[in-house]
Amino acid sequence: MMIESGDKYYLVRVRVIPVVLSVALLVATGCQSVQPQPKYETEGPASITPQMTQEDDSQTIVSGEIIYVPAYSSVFHEIPKPYPLTTTLNVHNIDPDNSIQLTRVEYYSTTGELIKDYLEADMEIYPFQTMQFVVEEEGTDGVTGANFIVEWVAEKQVNSPIVEALMISTKTQQGISFLTSGRVIKNLGNNG
Repeated sequence: MMIESGDKYYLVRVRVIPVVLSVALLVATGCQSVQPQPKYETEGPASITPQMTQEDDSQTIVSGEIIYVPAYSSVFHEIPKPYPLTTTLNVHNIDPDNSIQLTRVEYYSTTGELIKDYLEADMEIYPFQTMQFVVEEEGTDGVTGANFIVEWVAEKQVNSPIVEALMISTKTQQGISFLTSGRVIKNLGNNG
């Protein structure tokens, strides 16, 4: 696009503006996280006992899983200095016809201590919907071997969700990103 200013013409690349605005919007909205309220009684740092809220007692669990997802809030770049990362947990409901209920999303430290409980109440994920939970890059204190525990249930037989953690950082001129996949550690309902 050409812009005229007096007797001079300036060439402006129109495509740059939408890209810059899109990145700014993603950064502004993607860095917000849900403020957690502890919901579950745990028997220790690595408790994986299924937990249901009072209102869910009448729900018949036909399928469900507890999933362990490795997550890294930092990696070592120069020993002993960790390189901080932003971690995003993604829970993808890949069932085309049925919703699933997230009943537990917890973030644990390298030592197995609960750092953050992301759910105040059960959360419904509709067909093909994705829920995201963010661990901010700042303030992670070098958690290099952290993990998420994700629990989901459904009243029908459904496809298991895809659960992944994406770690990313673009500090200085060096960028780093990688993905980890969740692994089922316990089947629930008729599956268990």
